[in-house]
Amino acid sequence: MDAVTKRLEQLDKEIAIASTKADNAQQAYRSERDPQQEVKANQIWQDLRADKEALIAERMALEAKLTGPGASAEALDDRERNASRLQKGMPAASSYSRADATDDSWMSSRMQRKLGGTLLHHRPASALGTPVALMDPILAQVAEDCEKAQPTAADCRFAAQVATDMSEGYRDEDARVEVMQRLLLEEYGQSFIRMSISKGITDGSLLHRSGALYGNMEVKNEVGAGGGSIHVQNAAYAALHATGPGRKSVRDRCVCPTLLLEVAGPNLSLSGAVFSNVAVCDPLSPMVSLLWLPHSPLMLQAARCFAAIRRALPALDHFYDSLEGQQQPPSRQLEYPYPCSFMDGRGSEVHFRYTGMLNRLVFTATAGEQQLVIKFTRSYSAAAHRTAHAAGFAPALLGLRELTDSWLMVVMQQVADAVIWSEAMDKPAAGLADAVRALHAAGFVHGDLRDPNVLVSGEKVFLIDFAWAGTAGAACYPHFMSSEVDWPPGASDGLPIARRRQHFENTQDEKKRRIKDGHMKKSKKWVPPPRFEDVVTSLESPPFADLFGDPSDIFSEGKLQGNSNGNGNKRFQSR
Repeated sequence: MDAVTKRLEQLDKEIAIASTKADNAQQAYRSERDPQQEVKANQIWQDLRADKEALIAERMALEAKLTGPGASAEALDDRERNASRLQKGMPAASSYSRADATDDSWMSSRMQRKLGGTLLHHRPASALGTPVALMDPILAQVAEDCEKAQPTAADCRFAAQVATDMSEGYRDEDARVEVMQRLLLEEYGQSFIRMSISKGITDGSLLHRSGALYGNMEVKNEVGAGGGSIHVQNAAYAALHATGPGRKSVRDRCVCPTLLLEVAGPNLSLSGAVFSNVAVCDPLSPMVSLLWLPHSPLMLQAARCFAAIRRALPALDHFYDSLEGQQQPPSRQLEYPYPCSFMDGRGSEVHFRYTGMLNRLVFTATAGEQQLVIKFTRSYSAAAHRTAHAAGFAPALLGLRELTDSWLMVVMQQVADAVIWSEAMDKPAAGLADAVRALHAAGFVHGDLRDPNVLVSGEKVFLIDFAWAGTAGAACYPHFMSSEVDWPPGASDGLPIARRRQHFENTQDEKKRRIKDGHMKKSKKWVPPPRFEDVVTSLESPPFADLFGDPSDIFSEGKLQGNSNGNGNKRFQSR
């Protein structure tokens, strides 16, 4: 570690200490009632604040030295280039979070171009990456606890105390911050202190001795106060800290997981932030009420959040302890989800190494000489997949691992030289028909038969993506089906997936029904599905988008067509 980087890490610690001293002096000044002592207290506060600002100025000068025009970018890998770009392009977190048309706001196209996708926090909707619950197991546990934890008596007591205090009105944001800091310190023994991150001061941070930020709190006196998004501001603080040059030694060893607390008046939400190849921040809980509601189940939501915090903070602290002396992993592996092993059919653990990303939930990997595809999804029919494989119409399913927060990791054989149906020069329609017949004969439905989910390798056809598949009569379509896909009649959120349906005629009533269900845009011309006897021969000719069968059609459960999902990714992923 060079002298500049070492000094930056030391400055982070000195600034944190100086911030605490200045905050304490400010509180002493505000509470002083003797006029003479008040003058002295004010002078002490001003001197300590000047000391803190001098340290911040020194830190900013050193950062400019490392990330300015003279810094060498050629030696940086993609991960470090993205960290450098974020550091150079980001304004103060408070300015970035504002919902206005200024150039510094996350809303401005200029700012989005400057950052180039290096910070993803769901604003706008397209700004999403691989979920943080797949990048770090501790943050995944937070998400699960916020939904399912059984709060202890201590969690319920603390939720009641916080609800009582947060339901009060406060003269300003600082007053609410002070109360929340005190409550967290008394309950968890964790001191959230104000600290400098880039050009701003946080409302409370937990800094590990390594310099890592493992907790950060952002507070607004009431919902809507401050003129900015509390989630975006907290995400910006986490991203700016993780990508700072003084944190490279930590960044080289992990994805810098950080738990974020967002308090807006009597409301609380939890988020998680990581830095993989880019900075990603996801909500881990809804915004829950901190009002005193003794007879409402809403209080239980707050208690679950406090149970999640109670478990997560020491776990994150211990995680950063464990990094000391740990061998540095390859930088590229930090861009991928944390699971890197699965149990094979013989009960042996198989370790793999990621080699690429197909989309944010699907990756390629190797295990020895074996080429793999790793898919993360919320649901999967291993039985349907294995049935199709046994009939010769699906890649081998090598492993299925249950993860925290209801995620599943699907490990399958990578099919050599395979392309999706729409990209195949020769489309073996008879083979596709045989594949679906074999699945249906075993009592299964696929549910999502579209060309991204049909691979062609030579004359062979392979069905993939069994996330919606299941037993005929029991399997149902998921909720929040993409409105960008022209789904067949009868395919709608929560409805059973059927192998056979009535043949609809091209009527105005049917068109109105499809528009009402959200499966067709008003401006789109609807062409009725052809009869089954036309389907197999028509499969050899594009476009797939207009192909769909009638009651006897084995393709009736899904519509074969090419499409991208709402995020711009090919639909080889779970929805």
